[in-house]
Order: sequence, then C-alpha cells, then structure tokens
Amino acid sequence: MDEWLDFSNNINPFGLPDAELDSLWSDARQDLKNYPDPEYLELRNLLAERHELSRINIWPFNGTNDAIHALASLWRSKDASIPAPSFREYFRAAKINNCPIEEPLFWNGSGKRSQDIASLIPLNGICFVGHPNSPTGEMLDIEELMTLSDFAEKRNSLLVVDEAFLPFTSSAENNSMIHTLPQKTNLVVLRSLTKTHALPGIRLGYVVAHEKIISQLQTLVPSWNVNTLATAIGANLNKYENIIEEQIKYVVAESKWFYKELGLISKVEARPSVCNFFLCKLVDCKMTVQALQDRLANDRILIRDCSNYPGLTDQHFRLAVRQSEENDRLFHRLKEILNR
Repeated sequence: MDEWLDFSNNINPFGLPDAELDSLWSDARQDLKNYPDPEYLELRNLLAERHELSRINIWPFNGTNDAIHALASLWRSKDASIPAPSFREYFRAAKINNCPIEEPLFWNGSGKRSQDIASLIPLNGICFVGHPNSPTGEMLDIEELMTLSDFAEKRNSLLVVDEAFLPFTSSAENNSMIHTLPQKTNLVVLRSLTKTHALPGIRLGYVVAHEKIISQLQTLVPSWNVNTLATAIGANLNKYENIIEEQIKYVVAESKWFYKELGLISKVEARPSVCNFFLCKLVDCKMTVQALQDRLANDRILIRDCSNYPGLTDQHFRLAVRQSEENDRLFHRLKEILNR
C-alpha cells in the first residue's frame, strides 16, 4: 500500500538522508545525560555567526510557536493586529494573553492591498506579519516592511516578522529583515531551524531582536526552555547546509511547475505564491474541501482545509510542494476528481 502523502505540511519534502540523521543522533545522544546549557552558548554563537550578529541578539525557543506566545505575553492585554488570513497561532497567542485583536483582511491575492499598510500598526501594541505569509504565499517587499517598522517605532508597538518560510523563496537572504537588526528596538524576526531540515519533531526555532527585547523574553521563559537533544542537533545542522541548499533549490524550481499544473485543473483557482505552498479555491464546483479531503484520503493523500481562516471559506485549501513523483500522484488524482 502507498504511504500517506502529506500536502498539508509545508516543510522541506526531502530532509536529511538516514545516514546523516544517524550521525546527528550519534553526536547528540551523549549529551542527553546532561541538562542543556542554560545560556545555549554554542547554538547562539553558531546562529550569530550565520547572521553576522552578536549572540546577545538571539534566543532559541521550543519552536517558533513558543516564541510567538512569549512575544504575545510581553504585550499582554495590549492591542494585537494580525493581517488576515494568516497563521492561526498568532491569533491563539494573542487571545490567550487577553490582547484585543484586530484581523483586517489584508492578504487578498491581488497584489493590491485592501488598506494602507501603516494602518496595520496599533498604538502601544503588537503586529504579526508572515514573511512569506501562510496560507496565502504572499510577501511584502523590504521597503514595505521597513515602512511598517518605522510606523511601529512611532506608535510604540512591536512588529513581529515571521520568516519561517523565507528560505523557500528565491533571493531569500536579500529579503530578510534580519539585516536591519540590531539597530531596530521594536522589531523581532522569527526563524525556524526545522522546516528547512524537515525536523519539526525536535521543535527548534529562534528569535532575532535587539538585546533589550531578548532580555525581556529571557525573563518570561522557564530555565532550559529548549531541550538538550534539540540544542545539540541545532548546533550541528550547519554541517549539512550544502545538502539542504540543493534541496531548497529543487523545491523552488518544482514550485513553478506545481503552479502551472494547478492551472490545468478546471475547477481549481490557485493564487500565485512566492514560496513552497499554494492557497487554492474550488470554483464552479458543488464539492466542499471537506468532501475533497475525504476523496483524497481514500488514496492516502492529505491536504489542508483552510475554512477556519478569516476571509476564507469551505472552498479554500492549501497545498505544499513535495517531491516530483509525489506531486505527480497528487495531480493525477485531482484531475480525476475535478476535471469532469
């Protein structure tokens, strides 16, 4: 029987070969008898070197979700702006921390914004922006993000730029807001170490920000907030950068083909995307995404139902790019179901 293919999960579809994973585990397991270094010096030094910053500008978290919640806690009970539709954990973190929430419909897929970007920044609050944004695959340019950052500074607000999927875009580093740090005292950039390396199970992300913000975050998190296994693996991932870079190049190229194939399915309307996933909508079709999910599940294929996002409906779903033969299997089945 064919293995399940998860097109709802937008991470690197390759990841490290088994031999490299075995090597990582071999290197890391000797550390499991010890508590993590409470300062995470080895991991922070490695990340600081990667971004040409000081380690005082970096702090690791138990995945970027953990960082999102910590940042919302810093702005507890203050206004939160979440341009919609976007990653639902921003909303959840703000809600848990009693933040009054505004979700302006902003990512509309047209390339034209429904409102001026400066209006996204609250007074004395926090704004979360996906860069690129999930589930829409859209991205502001650096000039627009700099404008947002300037307005955040004027309004005494924090701008959180989530770059978890930025490596899956072309010219990724040229579009990163990390290059504007550490001068910005009201800007935080989130990065994930596990989406690119296909290791979501170890839960490892990090925050890049001015040292003042890093110090504030450190007062909120418990001691050893990232476990020994995650830090040991994270500190060794740089050994495999050449492998991962080649895999990402493949995904970027495959994404272009993927979008063209979506255009050949008469009852699917796909938004253009700058990265490795696409927001799609069923059109001229009585079928709901739930029904499509059920049909595809019979073939052990998973897709992401996006009906729980503001501004989206039970006709919207997201597809992530996988390896070529897996993508072929998806499109073969989609065409059978929808091109009738």
